[in-house]
Amino acid sequence: MKILICDDDRDFRAMLYFHLHRQGHEVMAVADAINTVALLGDPEHRIDLVILDLTMPRLSGVDLMQSFATWSSCKTNFIVVSGDIDLTDRFDKQPHLVGCLAKPFSLPELDAMIERVPR
Repeated sequence: MKILICDDDRDFRAMLYFHLHRQGHEVMAVADAINTVALLGDPEHRIDLVILDLTMPRLSGVDLMQSFATWSSCKTNFIVVSGDIDLTDRFDKQPHLVGCLAKPFSLPELDAMIERVPR
C-alpha cells in the first residue's frame, strides 16, 4: 500500500515512516498539509492512504479534510490522528475516513486500522 504521512512533528513522522516501511508499505512523509494538497492534487498520485495530523501550522489537517470533502475525483483514504480527540468528531461522515486515532496511540492500533483500508 502507498501511504503518505502528514505530520509536523519530525520525530513522530520518522517513527511512523520506519514502522510502516518495515511492514512492507511504500511510504512518503511530508511536514504539512500544503504539501499533501499538492501531492493529492496530482491525478497520477496513486496514494492509497494518508495518515493526517489535524493540528499543524499553515494549513491544518482540519482545513484539508474540509476541503477534501469537495474533491469528488480523489478516492484516497484517510486516518486522522490528533492529541485533541474532540477534533476527530468532526469527520465521522467523511466517506474516505477509515478512522481516528488519539495521540499517543500504539503501533498495533495503527496497524489494525490500516487493515481496514479498502483495497
